Amino acid sequence: MSPSIADVHQTLTGPGALFEIVEAEIRGVRTRVWKHAPPSLRAVLDYSRLHGELDFLVYEDERTSFAEHYAAVATLARRMLEDWGLHKGERVAIAMRNYPEWSLVFWATVAVGAVSVPLNAWWKGEELEYGLRDSGSTLLFCDAERAAAIASRALEQGVIVNVTAERVVRFFPALNIPEDDLWKAVDAVLSLVAG
Repeated sequence: MSPSIADVHQTLTGPGALFEIVEAEIRGVRTRVWKHAPPSLRAVLDYSRLHGELDFLVYEDERTSFAEHYAAVATLARRMLEDWGLHKGERVAIAMRNYPEWSLVFWATVAVGAVSVPLNAWWKGEELEYGLRDSGSTLLFCDAERAAAIASRALEQGVIVNVTAERVVRFFPALNIPEDDLWKAVDAVLSLVAG
C-alpha cells in the first residue's frame, strides 16, 4: 500500500525531520516556519560555498562554480558598499533577461542588506522608468536592451546606473580585480556586512 499524502507530509515535516515545521512568533503573529531553515538569505549564500567547484550556473558554453559565484558576489557587494555607498535597506533594481549576472546582482544585494527590486524585462522605457521611480531604487543593474530603453542609448550588456546621480558604470569592469586581491575582497565584504 502506498503512503498517503498525510503520511508523506508527516515524514517530511514532522518532529526530527529535515523540513520540520514548528510555530514561532514573528512580529507578534504566530507563524508556521521550518525549524532548520537558514536564518537569512545571506546564510543561504554562505552555505553555497560548501559546494566549491561544482557548477552553480550554466549559461550557453559558460560554467560558473559555486566558489566563483560566491567570490564574484562578494566582490560586487564590496563595490556596492565601498564605491557606490549603498546602505542597508536601500533598493537595488534589476532589469535584465535571465543572464548569469542577474544572480550575482540579486545575491550581492541581499548580502549587504539591501532590497532587491526585480523589474519586468518585458517592460518598455516608460514602464521601466516608472518602476525605478516608484520603487525608490538607488542603483539599477540592467542589460543593454533595458539600458537603451531607459537611457535612450545602447550600452554594453550589464551596466549599473546610479539612478540618483545619473551615473553609468559598466558591470564587468566593476568586478575586474586582480586575482591576488580576490579572496581579500571576499573577506573584506564578509566583515563589512557582518558588522
